[in-house]
Amino acid sequence: MFTTLRGSHYRPSSRSHHWNRVRCAAGLGNVDLYTATRHYFGWYAWNVLELARERVREAFRRAPKAPVPIRRVS
Repeated sequence: MFTTLRGSHYRPSSRSHHWNRVRCAAGLGNVDLYTATRHYFGWYAWNVLELARERVREAFRRAPKAPVPIRRVS
């Protein structure tokens, strides 16, 4: 999935080196690359998409029930 600038795949030692830098900077503790990438979509869907759905539902709850009359601006 990730390649070097020359287009070859990273060696495991290089991959670990780069992942450790990212992991430490993000404060992920002892999470390995496989677990982090595999579970990222699950986290994203749960936290980001679910929150967006809740905001949409709340907007519909607050919206007027009857059609709102259009006011003409003169």
